[in-house]
Amino acid sequence: MPGADTPGPPPGPIDGSEDAANPGDGGSPLGGTMSFAYLVTDPNGPTTCDEVGAVKLEIISTHLLTSQETVQLGPCNAPGTAQTVVLPSGPYGNQLSLIGQFDNVISTQPTNTGVVNDDGSNTFLGTFTFAF
Repeated sequence: MPGADTPGPPPGPIDGSEDAANPGDGGSPLGGTMSFAYLVTDPNGPTTCDEVGAVKLEIISTHLLTSQETVQLGPCNAPGTAQTVVLPSGPYGNQLSLIGQFDNVISTQPTNTGVVNDDGSNTFLGTFTFAF
C-alpha cells in the first residue's frame, strides 16, 4: 500500500497549543521546533510516571546566544514523546525534568543541546531515560 511506511506527523507542542509553524491563518514559519522521546525506568525495567510520582514533564529551552528562556509544561506519559512550541532559530540548551504533584522536581536530565532551524522544521534530540 503506497504511503504505508510514511511516518506520521511529529507530536504536537507539549502544552497542546496550536503549532505556530503551521498556524491556521496560513502564516509562514517563524522558527522551528525540537522534539524528543523519553522513558522512565527503575531497577526492574521500564515503568510509568505514576509509579515514580511524576505528573508533568517540564522543558526549559534556553537560547544560547540571547539567553531567552522558554518554559513548557505538559502531562508526563512515559514512554512518550514531546515537542517544543515554535522557537526562534539558533542553538538551545534544553533541560528536561519530571515534576511531581506539588510542583516538586523529581528528576532532571543533564542539559542537552539542539539547533532550531528557521524553516519550520523539527529537530529530533533523541531518547532520554529518567532512571530511578
